[in-house]
Amino acid sequence: MLNLKKQITGLMQTTVVVFVLFSLCGNKLFAQGMGIGTSTPASVLDVEGNVAIGASYSGTTAAPTNGLIVEGNVGIGTSAPLNVFNIKSTNDALTGVGTPSNYFLFLHDAAAINGKGVGIGFANTSLTNTVGAAIIFKRTGANAQGELQFYTKTSTTGGVAPVQAMVIDNAQNIGIGTAGPAARLHLYEATGTTLSASAGTLILEHGNSGGESSILFKSNVSVGGDYGYIKYSDDGSANGTTNDNSLLEIGVQNDVYGSGYDDDIALMPSSHVGIGTRGPKSMLDVNGNLTVGSTYSGVTAAPADGAIIKGHVGIGTTAPVTNAILAVKDGHLQSQQTTAPTVAATNAGTTPTVSLSNATDIAGLITFTTGTGAPGTGAYVTVTFNKTYTTAPMVLLYPNGPNAAQDIASKGIYVTSTTSTFVINFNVAAAISTQYKWFYHVILEFP
Repeated sequence: MLNLKKQITGLMQTTVVVFVLFSLCGNKLFAQGMGIGTSTPASVLDVEGNVAIGASYSGTTAAPTNGLIVEGNVGIGTSAPLNVFNIKSTNDALTGVGTPSNYFLFLHDAAAINGKGVGIGFANTSLTNTVGAAIIFKRTGANAQGELQFYTKTSTTGGVAPVQAMVIDNAQNIGIGTAGPAARLHLYEATGTTLSASAGTLILEHGNSGGESSILFKSNVSVGGDYGYIKYSDDGSANGTTNDNSLLEIGVQNDVYGSGYDDDIALMPSSHVGIGTRGPKSMLDVNGNLTVGSTYSGVTAAPADGAIIKGHVGIGTTAPVTNAILAVKDGHLQSQQTTAPTVAATNAGTTPTVSLSNATDIAGLITFTTGTGAPGTGAYVTVTFNKTYTTAPMVLLYPNGPNAAQDIASKGIYVTSTTSTFVINFNVAAAISTQYKWFYHVILEFP
């Protein structure tokens, strides 16, 4: 049922209030403003004291001294705020980054004291004494010179302050984990990170299968053409038959090729470089095999713990002669072998003797004496290599003594070889109890 009496009473009360205000203030009510707690308002609405706005706050909660509490959304520059605090403006900070009025929000400490900070704090908790993260501008010099600091909370205990995680100092160096970066990017760990497939001090990661991650070093001599790089590819290796043949590549590129345009990579260790080993004992220590040469590289694997070299090799010389595959200058070429080859005598009479001196599979001295009985013909001395050759080698004999020299022709002495042995043969029977000495030399391996 409509209560006309109550509505009429309310209307009359409102009319009386408006009439009294107009009687006291007249047009000044709108021309000079309204003052609450002050008789000299300086704004349209001037409140000397605190203000509470909102159905739940009004008449219930006192605002801070000379402060404001608002229950609903607040809009500045907009009549339809989209969230708790919505600033709308056409200001463009980029038209003058040094002009305070160009910013939507400007935090200003007028104290001008070095070492003081102006900041914004963040928290998501019911506690009122806890800050979860912060961004702080710290003044470091006159006229607002300073650095920007970023803080995060590492503790789960209430009231524990966040710690500095990153800083951009006034030299525009970035420090992560350090408050005093000494380079454009300075990372510090109190305890270093143990490397694994998912952990490291710095991680570069790409999201596409078969992709690449890289670090680029640009040149200021030929911008856009010259650069150095470190690149990791999921499937960059030419080896393997799957799509999981990763490759770490270190390189330099030059857009101009030819004489005078060299792009090099230098390893400058104070001690040694190891490939396949973490404990190198030489300037270059390779735990594995080695391939050298344009047509060998990337095509042919060297033997296990061995080397294959396409070009000439110089030992003790910087200019090996072109007609020698191996040139040794002012030195000796020596074969060292832990286990010597073995030797046996046959068809040489009764109890012939044979021995090797300073012998390897490459060279040595044979001392042979025929027996007391009548020697026959054919194979007299058989030398068995410690390691077999892939094809039968050529073996040369050099006589060391009169009998060996004289009987080469008269006895028809010749050598035959297999991959595992070489044999000294006599076409004509030797005399009894006669000593022969030969130096032998395995000089090549037939293709």
